[in-house]
Amino acid sequence: MGLTIFLVLCNIATLVFTTITILQTSRLWRLKAVRWLILVSIIILVGALSLLGVLVAQTFEEKVLFFKMRILGTLFLAPCWLFFVNSVFERWDWLNKKGAMAIVFLPCIVNFMMMLIPSTQALLFYDFRPFHYLDASIITFKLGPIYSYFYLWSMGIMFLSYIISGISFVKSKGQRRYQVLALNVGLGVGIAQKIIADIVHFPEGVEFVGFTLSLLLTIVAIIYTVLRHRLLSVVPLAMERIFHEMPDPIFVIDDEHRVMAINEKAKSFFNLPENYLGDPIEKLLPEIPLEPGEVVVNGKDQRSQYFHLALEKIEDGKSNSPGTVVFFRDIGEQKNAEIRLHEGMEFRARLLAMLAHDLAGFVEAQSLIAFTLQKNLGSEHQQHFDLLESTSMASHNLINNVMEWVKKQPAQFQLVSKPFELTVLIKDIISSMESRLVLKRVEVEFLSSHQQFFIDGDPEMIASVLRNILFNALRSTAPGKKIYLSVGENQKQIEIKVRDEGQGINQQELERILEASKQFNLAGVSKSQGTGIGLMLVRHFISLHQGDFKMSSTPGEGTEVVVSIPL
Repeated sequence: MGLTIFLVLCNIATLVFTTITILQTSRLWRLKAVRWLILVSIIILVGALSLLGVLVAQTFEEKVLFFKMRILGTLFLAPCWLFFVNSVFERWDWLNKKGAMAIVFLPCIVNFMMMLIPSTQALLFYDFRPFHYLDASIITFKLGPIYSYFYLWSMGIMFLSYIISGISFVKSKGQRRYQVLALNVGLGVGIAQKIIADIVHFPEGVEFVGFTLSLLLTIVAIIYTVLRHRLLSVVPLAMERIFHEMPDPIFVIDDEHRVMAINEKAKSFFNLPENYLGDPIEKLLPEIPLEPGEVVVNGKDQRSQYFHLALEKIEDGKSNSPGTVVFFRDIGEQKNAEIRLHEGMEFRARLLAMLAHDLAGFVEAQSLIAFTLQKNLGSEHQQHFDLLESTSMASHNLINNVMEWVKKQPAQFQLVSKPFELTVLIKDIISSMESRLVLKRVEVEFLSSHQQFFIDGDPEMIASVLRNILFNALRSTAPGKKIYLSVGENQKQIEIKVRDEGQGINQQELERILEASKQFNLAGVSKSQGTGIGLMLVRHFISLHQGDFKMSSTPGEGTEVVVSIPL
């Protein structure tokens, strides 16, 4: 078979394969990579047609015309190939900017215009002559003075495309590597042939043969990677689109934890650099442990956000997993719902705790009244007093049960701070205890260093603190004795002192009580009377106000409680 027939068949094969490529990929023309591929295919189609025309043309003038058509058609091959490769492997975002595209295409446009103007064609090619290489009738020519500049520019563009391909090859694995190699073999042969021919000065027919084979190998490589191995399959592209539009950050890492892909949300939320591919995920996310579970992440706006971190192994049917998909599922709404639920439970626990403690005092007063009346009235009313005592005990037991339930509830009360006048609050609390004080014949002596004390705090919590302290003091105080309550200012703090004239307790018992009430953990308290849950609430409410609590006692003399709250 002669060289002419061989070259004709090669160009016909190129035309057929190129047409198949265009027809098979045109339905996906909305995808950027496909649009560049169609442009590359059209350029190869024009190149093959022009080479075929040079071979079969009968006159010298026709051969020159087809040669010029080849030059015009293939001027844009290098930049279009560069943008096609970059679109497929998505390495350099800056190449997609209009300014970069204009710079890449500008020399091609200038050369295209020079080829269209007869007076400037000689600056690129001139002195066309017939040339016979073996049995092939082609043409030869001389290069113009500025051709070398365009040639260097084209080689530079192709060099950039091979850099992109090389990076993709290094950072890819398995089938993807074969696709990278196959996609670049055709033009690689053509470029290598051209460079060697320029250095060694092969016969000019060799360049013609090399260019023909380069186009054929390029389109075969495209068919192999794009059509045979689904380099641009609609399914992977659709999945990639879904991947990038996912509202949660997603990373794809290989078995060595190198980042192979991330979606747009991950890139924007973590403010990642442009060249993130191939870096270890631990380098990009140094503060996040790569373990499943709940994580708190600070975004680029430094706001904390809750995520559930999930790791899904990528299965390829083999024993070893080639990589892992790292999902950051946003659970911010879930956490907000949990917080709202927690706040609701806190409110209920707070309400029940305060009601239970206050009601306990009222029920105890009711029992005292019943006891006093039972002593002073006749036996004919005994049945009524027994019923009153029974209902009082039932109420007391009910409150105890409520308090036991409260012990098991979340106890992280929230401070609701507002300005209020402390002495008025204290007087109201003393007034509310008047019936109990009268029955037990105990007097509260209140002394304030100022006529008024305005402070910022939670008046409900402070009232609960004072009620509990006064109730404990009243229980410990014998009839006819006094409780001393004073309020003063000490080093920018309000100091409240409550001292009773009760029996007091020894140091060992005092330490046990203080230790038991140190942490606000209601589940650890079994008593509902005395200093159990009441003292625990007191200490917790004071700590929420950034205050201080002190308690001292002397057997036979009484107990003193000092509460300090910052002004």
